[in-house]
Amino acid sequence: MDMKDKLNLLFDELDCTDADIATRAGIHPSGISRFRTGKRMPTPRSSQLMGICEGIAVYSDEQGTTSRLRELCDADERDSTESLPGRLFAWLFEGSLIYPEKRSNKEDHFLDESRGKFF
Repeated sequence: MDMKDKLNLLFDELDCTDADIATRAGIHPSGISRFRTGKRMPTPRSSQLMGICEGIAVYSDEQGTTSRLRELCDADERDSTESLPGRLFAWLFEGSLIYPEKRSNKEDHFLDESRGKFF
C-alpha cells in the first residue's frame, strides 16, 4: 500500500474530510487533496505532511477514535498522544519510494525500516 492509499484509508476509517483535517492542520484542503490523489509526493522533511498527521491526531482525539488510529498506523498503546503524529508520519513512509529533495546523484531512496534511515 502506498502513501496515498494509506492516507485514503485513514480518511475513510476515521470518516473525515480534507476540510476537517485542513482546519486542524492549518493548511488549505487542496494541499491534502494533492497528497491523497498522488499528485504531490512529500519528502521525509515535509512540514505540510507532518501538519496533516498532527491534524489527523487532533481530529481523532476529538472524535474519540484514537484507538482506531493507533490500530491503523501500528502504534503501540504505550505511545503517548503527543508521539502519535510522528508514528503516523513514519507509517505513511514505511515501504514507500522516497523522492528526495534535489540531489546531485538523483538516486531513489528507500526507508530501511530496520535501521530507521533513508537510503
